[in-house]
Amino acid sequence: MNSGSEHVFERYNSQLGIGDIERHFIEYDNSNGEESVVLWLKIKNKTSISHLTSYLAGPFMLYFDVRLQNYHHSQAFDLSDDHKPIFETALLPQKNGIIKLVIPPKQKRSWYVDTISEILFNKTAKVIYEVSLASTKKLLKGKVLKKCTLSKDSNLHISHQNTSQLWGQPLSILDTPVSSKPIHLVVLTHGIHSNVSTDMLYLKEQIIQSYVDNPDFDKEQIVVKGYTGNVCETERGVKYLGVKLAKYIINELYNEQIVKISFIGHSLGGLIQTFAIAYISILHPSFFKKVEPMNFITLASPLLGLHSHSPTYVKYALGNGMIGKVGLDLNLEKDITNEKIPLLYLLSGDPTKTILRKFKRRTAYANSMNDGIVPLYTSSLLYIDYNDVLQNIAEFKKKNHVSKSLPKTSVLSSITSVVLLPRPSEKYILDPSTRDDPIIHDKLYTPEDISQIQKTYKDTTLYKYLKSDSKANYNFVKLMADNWHNYMTWRKVIVAMKPDAHNNIIVRRRFGNAYGWSIVDHLVTEHFMKKVEPEVTVSTKIDSLTVSVEATNIQSIDPNNVYSSLTRVEGDYQDGMLTNVSGILQKSFRY
Repeated sequence: MNSGSEHVFERYNSQLGIGDIERHFIEYDNSNGEESVVLWLKIKNKTSISHLTSYLAGPFMLYFDVRLQNYHHSQAFDLSDDHKPIFETALLPQKNGIIKLVIPPKQKRSWYVDTISEILFNKTAKVIYEVSLASTKKLLKGKVLKKCTLSKDSNLHISHQNTSQLWGQPLSILDTPVSSKPIHLVVLTHGIHSNVSTDMLYLKEQIIQSYVDNPDFDKEQIVVKGYTGNVCETERGVKYLGVKLAKYIINELYNEQIVKISFIGHSLGGLIQTFAIAYISILHPSFFKKVEPMNFITLASPLLGLHSHSPTYVKYALGNGMIGKVGLDLNLEKDITNEKIPLLYLLSGDPTKTILRKFKRRTAYANSMNDGIVPLYTSSLLYIDYNDVLQNIAEFKKKNHVSKSLPKTSVLSSITSVVLLPRPSEKYILDPSTRDDPIIHDKLYTPEDISQIQKTYKDTTLYKYLKSDSKANYNFVKLMADNWHNYMTWRKVIVAMKPDAHNNIIVRRRFGNAYGWSIVDHLVTEHFMKKVEPEVTVSTKIDSLTVSVEATNIQSIDPNNVYSSLTRVEGDYQDGMLTNVSGILQKSFRY
């Protein structure tokens, strides 16, 4: 490209719906150049200004980030670096971002530009946007840009990938050519509104990269998938979502090359994947004989529901249809179709316990603070060393004068932080040396450890924290926790992060949720780059109920008898208030 010349090289228009991402690749070869080349990139949200405040119908915002192809968050940058990452967490309708791209002489540089829809609440709404690339900044102005004819430069290469391509095209293993190597299948499961394709893409790519970096990766291939069929159907309940996930695994993912399987669930996804493995074990009992269960991982998951110590307005909303059937599940409402027993209590028993024991690792990641969606007691399965956790919280947040008590964050503030994401500091993004380790407690809890905690449980801070709840529901919480620990070793990783902790824990957006980088690094390293250590021997005898269940062999159990509450087909599931209101509002807009 001649110095001083003015050209427009790209004017790419597209639209993104819920769970949609597009990645743009820009590469410029200046290997033979004697001077630096400067390109100007513009990303504009072209959605109508009338959509600006329509959060329930959208929200119609756009996330984008621009980074070098070989970027890694362990790199250090300074403020003057012309190749530091640039990002915007909430590009509003009719707003734009302009980024300067510099290619030094005798060098080649490549960038990834990710653009992600922030629509949460319905399947039909779209964010309309445009990506433009020019040789001068002034050419990117609206009226000037429209009049320009596109130019070509032999040194410039531009390409685009959509959601399906980034997750593997097509999304079914059965139709995807694979090598002859055995497959370790990793299933990622999202929670509210199930936006796995955007919200868990970062985690997916880090897992894939771990296999590339692992010298033993050539012995097997890793395949990471997420089920998108539950998008905007969260309100229909844990059972509905879990059954669909189970059928997806059996009917669309499984083939004989799969020899290992891991599950990673975020938030409600932890319960959904739990139901799925229980359902598979009942209706497809040979599955976990052919496929070795490796990792069962939950991140900020309400494994014991959300009733205990929730604010009154939250209990009311959950119990009165604000988020449909799933709200009733989380509120531990007694379901008359299940003999007046909460579904989550039924789920915590067998066959779940029997199958969970087969996994090589069981790990629960839990937020200790700044998570108003899922409290610590439910994501950590109740039994942990709270005195150690509280001490470490105090040390971690000493500079911010946090009192030595269980920190509270409101549900409303956590929901708001999803829509209006708190932006990490530039110092945190650019300088790895300034980042505190967010992991404040990491311990392998054996059944013996849990037994000791149970003996002194009434003297703990948590007991005092929860006992104000109704006795009946509190008893269900404790019984569920006992079931989840039934002669199983659990690794519990407790973390302390700034808002938005609930989504930081999976790095929902690469830079917007950067406080979770270390958590994902820990998950990937500990579960996909290290050899599995032998299970800690459990000296205590397994209880009689477990023996009787295992002795009968799950393969011989009639699913319409013992576990009929988990497998029988029930009536139509209804959407909750959020989905219904969102659909009504969205129909009033024109694009």
